[in-house]
Amino acid sequence: MENYHSTPNIDLSEIYYSSETVEFEELMKVVLKCLNNSKNLTADILQEITHYRKFEHSSRVIFISQCYGISQDPATGNYIMIMHYFEGGNLRQYLTNYNSRLSFGDKLGLLYTMANGLFYIHFNGLIHRDFHPGNILNRYSEELSFECIRPNKTTQYIGCYVTDLGLCKPLNEANDDESIYGVLPYVAPEICSKGLRPNLDITNIPQLLKELIVKCWDDDHLARPKASDLLELFRKWYSDQDEEFCRQYKQIEDAERPITSVSENLNELNIEDNSVAANIT
Repeated sequence: MENYHSTPNIDLSEIYYSSETVEFEELMKVVLKCLNNSKNLTADILQEITHYRKFEHSSRVIFISQCYGISQDPATGNYIMIMHYFEGGNLRQYLTNYNSRLSFGDKLGLLYTMANGLFYIHFNGLIHRDFHPGNILNRYSEELSFECIRPNKTTQYIGCYVTDLGLCKPLNEANDDESIYGVLPYVAPEICSKGLRPNLDITNIPQLLKELIVKCWDDDHLARPKASDLLELFRKWYSDQDEEFCRQYKQIEDAERPITSVSENLNELNIEDNSVAANIT
């Protein structure tokens, strides 16, 4: 694998980033996900690949990472999944590097596309079971720009694409499995609900969004919103179709604006005072 460099092990796999494009129907960049210790093709490996093939990307916009096929490393015998390349990295990396550049509308776009991927996973009768920022990839999305009715020069149009379906299972099988999977702060609320949630009282976001977050933390999974509900709600918020949400957001903007104005006025006064002092001297 001379033309690739790898990242550290993630779960039981290793990711190789191509230094050149690979030609399928058109030129594109891909990554190779090498499945460690996979010389023998097991049911688990086949299951992950089968899950990716459930999603038909040609006829609709689905924010789930694409798997184009499998191969095998001749040096190690390990199997390799050929995956779509995402220039934005994962969501954790992206927010660490670019959070200060994102508008609130951009972040709603991230939520909207994330909910899209989750909806189609559930629509196909699957449960992800390892849903966290490290398994959400980011890139520019032309489709996202069509939903935005209030674009500006700072709008990023970055979409979230769900990936890593290795722990995905059909709903009936997931319910039978009593093992605990995932990253601790992101496991289901009924498993881990105490001490790992952020304090929303100090978070300056619309009240409707705070209420939604609290609902998503409910210990009773039947009381939590469905992925289809989240998708529709985030679509309305992102495209300014919810008047109450827009009103709450505008109140926050208006409350923050005077702080900047007062600061600018004080700076102007200091400049004027210094000019007067200079003239007296």
